[in-house]
Parts: sequence; structure tokens; C-alpha cells
Amino acid sequence: MISTQAEFQQTLDQMQRIYDALQDLRRTVLPLNPRNFAILSEGPLDQIRRLQEELEEYRCSLLGDSTTAPVGRH
Repeated sequence: MISTQAEFQQTLDQMQRIYDALQDLRRTVLPLNPRNFAILSEGPLDQIRRLQEELEEYRCSLLGDSTTAPVGRH
């Protein structure tokens, strides 16, 4: 769980690296083999979802909101 501004920034940086990796897969793998792209992108997309949930929990902790709803799951 994110508890400091430094961890928040680290999480954002990590998400950017994952997005960059997905973009590279999209550029190099998708045109040649869409099925492989779908398979290879599953892990990074799951990790992005987990990081988004952590960001949402951190946001709620800053606001004092105890009713955290994970991103995309209302």
C-alpha cells in the first residue's frame, strides 16, 4: 500500500514503464500476431489494475474516505 508521496511517485513511474512496455508490444507484436499480443499483454494490464487500486486507496486515505471503491468496480 502507498503511504508516502515518494511511494506515490514511484507507483506513477512504474505505471509509465508498464504503459511504455505495452506500447512496444503493440507496435512490434500486434501487427504480426494479435493472439500473442493479447496473451503477452494480460500480465501488464493486471499489474496496471493493481497499481490503480493502490493509487485509489492512497487518494482515499488522503481524503479520510474510509469507503474505498477499487477503480472500475463500483
